[in-house]
Amino acid sequence: MNTLHHATTGSLNNARPASPPGEVESLEPIILVTGAILIPITVVIVAVRIATGRLISKLHLDDYVCVLTLSLGIAQWATMYRVARLGVAKHSWDVPLAAITRSVYQMWMAHALLGMVSFFATKALILTFYLRLFNTIRWVRWTCYILLTLSLIIYGTIGIWYIAGCVPWSSQLPVCENTGPLILMGGTFTVAADLLLFGLPFPIIWGLHLDKNKKRGLVVLFGFAILIIATSTVSLAYRISPVLNGTEDPSWDGTRVSITA
Repeated sequence: MNTLHHATTGSLNNARPASPPGEVESLEPIILVTGAILIPITVVIVAVRIATGRLISKLHLDDYVCVLTLSLGIAQWATMYRVARLGVAKHSWDVPLAAITRSVYQMWMAHALLGMVSFFATKALILTFYLRLFNTIRWVRWTCYILLTLSLIIYGTIGIWYIAGCVPWSSQLPVCENTGPLILMGGTFTVAADLLLFGLPFPIIWGLHLDKNKKRGLVVLFGFAILIIATSTVSLAYRISPVLNGTEDPSWDGTRVSITA
């Protein structure tokens, strides 16, 4: 979402008065707490996975993709938090003029581009994992290849659109073409892909010759994916109204999308 551009040319033109001192809302604390909790937990989980893989046998492609995905996620959070620290994670009428600069906008765009790469890496992580486990099952193999290709096309298209139409190359103030359709396309595809990805193993699990307790354990493990699906669904919900109906508060709406993406 073209947060700083719209905050400059749209919301400020609406002449809504700024919030009184001491009453300025900001999403910065939420961004900080989210990163402070999730990043250490994820680092520990990935470290245990890598260490276990090296002890048991060897590292596979999905292990390396896992480390890459974690690195991209941390970089994405860091750029989002940096932009929030500069004052963008507020209502548009409370965003300080010092934050409406080309450099801050470019940092926000870097965050958006990292998001596209992170989305693709996350899908690639799960798909390469499935390919390693279920490579002998033809329909699973082809489903993984098709989803991997679609993810590359959709997230790559959005990333290229951002670079070509949103990154300010020569203008003093950032100018961004209408990215609404692409924003909805990306959010819709993410939800649909998450549903398919995390529903894919269940027919295979029930067909395995395992006792009931082990099957239940596997189902519970994959069931945690519901949290991821819920997050991507909330992110899509946050995108729909601003894109279809417009928004007077793009900085706030854009930050909410970024937190849940």
